[in-house]
Amino acid sequence: MAKDNKKLVQAITSQEENFAQWYTDICVKAELVEYSSVKGFIILRPYGQAIWELIQKDMDARFKATGHENVAMPVLIPESLLQKEGELVNGFAPEVAWVTMGGSDKLEERLAIIRMLDSMGITYIDIGTPENSEEYDRFLKQVLELQLESAVLTPFIRAKDCGRRIGMEPAVLKILEMDAQTVCVEGECSEYVIRDEGKMRLEENLWQISQVISWFRSRGKAVIFNAHNFFDSLSSSSAYTREVIKTASSAGADRIVLCDSSGYALFHDITAGIDVARMQHTRRIGIQCANSSGCADSNAVVAAKSGVMHIQGSFLGTGPNGNISLAVTIA
Repeated sequence: MAKDNKKLVQAITSQEENFAQWYTDICVKAELVEYSSVKGFIILRPYGQAIWELIQKDMDARFKATGHENVAMPVLIPESLLQKEGELVNGFAPEVAWVTMGGSDKLEERLAIIRMLDSMGITYIDIGTPENSEEYDRFLKQVLELQLESAVLTPFIRAKDCGRRIGMEPAVLKILEMDAQTVCVEGECSEYVIRDEGKMRLEENLWQISQVISWFRSRGKAVIFNAHNFFDSLSSSSAYTREVIKTASSAGADRIVLCDSSGYALFHDITAGIDVARMQHTRRIGIQCANSSGCADSNAVVAAKSGVMHIQGSFLGTGPNGNISLAVTIA
């Protein structure tokens, strides 16, 4: 028995060596999860699913105690319904994927997997970083023609890509051209990424974040600031991470989204990070989590329980390292 335990310990990376890999090893060795063949998706094994069901049961009781009711939204809808609503996007279609086969038989009518974000009451819809291409121009023309009830189409841009002449950047000019009400600006929190990968001084990174946010605010745009690598950086370079949040807030960011970019933050990391951010930013706090450890949806619920009202993710949880699934979180 002692020999078997020794082999098991050797198969798990130590926390001191690599915390993120340690957590992954624990989840895999405990048979909670396993990776699927579809990038960005994991398989919850029986133990993992049982834990998730207990979380759902507890949260369901809490929601219903406040008078809320559950609903289930359809994932598949027919093409004809899209045509009736006038929301069918031909060609480049970031919000629609088509199902054309049922088993080995071709379907008589295509079915669309659509993010019914506006109808579900989602506030902001990310339309990516504007670019000068015919493909993006076609996409932009189509989405701007949609009759949205409440959702705000929101372009995304990285502060580090704006340079010193912000108003001359092609992506920035495109944002002004489309007359976007809100802009999502991403800034880096990780000292390692800034110095070693970005080859930028830490002070320059803060200056760039401040300048970009201030530039958009001076032109009447609301700004959502994505604090990239916030949770990882908070443990390794807390003082600088706090300074990034303080800088974004002072520059006028309306909302600051705390990003678990690696996807390995745990519940206690989420609540601690939110408390730190609130000391630097008195306006709305948001959260975005990758799903490398399978905790993105649970972390979103923990954040909501802590009073966070801005949850950032994708409808089905897709992304390079997975994402918060809005379909799961809303349900």
